[in-house]
Amino acid sequence: MQSLEWSEFTSFCIEAGIAASGHRVRKPTFYFMYDNKFEDVVTRSPSMLQMTYHPIIDCIITIDGTGSFVNVFNSHLQLLRVLDTRSANRRTTKAIDNALPLRHVIMPAFRMIAVLLSNLTIPLWIATPRSFLFCGTLHRPDASTTPCVLHFDDYSKLLLVGCTNGSIMGFNPEVRRLVWTVTQHTDVVLAMVSIPQRSAVVST
Repeated sequence: MQSLEWSEFTSFCIEAGIAASGHRVRKPTFYFMYDNKFEDVVTRSPSMLQMTYHPIIDCIITIDGTGSFVNVFNSHLQLLRVLDTRSANRRTTKAIDNALPLRHVIMPAFRMIAVLLSNLTIPLWIATPRSFLFCGTLHRPDASTTPCVLHFDDYSKLLLVGCTNGSIMGFNPEVRRLVWTVTQHTDVVLAMVSIPQRSAVVST
């Protein structure tokens, strides 16, 4: 198993993963689990890098490991939209060909999705009643920062970008502007988590 999410609208647990049998590797499969029973199975692609459930729009977001695609499913695992990151690249000034999606994060307060690409840009999409619209790209402020982790903090309403040099950048996704940067005494930011009771963010 690679990823596990809970859908509050359907009260199902959703699993996605890769199961190996000998030298053969099966495609990753979605499972709806309820009362320890598999209710539904959907196969999408030969590899899956990440899966996140978006509670505001009741969708499941996945990164397709075989191409430049971010897939959007509804809570019944019906494919709603494929976000092509290649088209987002063509709209940026620092684009390179064949940039692949590495990570994504949902921003419920803005009904948005941010995706970290292999060319180190971060395109944004906003959810509308009928579709997802590309709404801009975040760029690193200088070449010394290499983004590797994305996290959205609900308290500050900032998109936090952790970098390989230990720094964390806070962006306002609505106006696509860098708000602040903090440098830690670490080599690389591996993960971030928000603590609502303390209005704080912890990184490692």
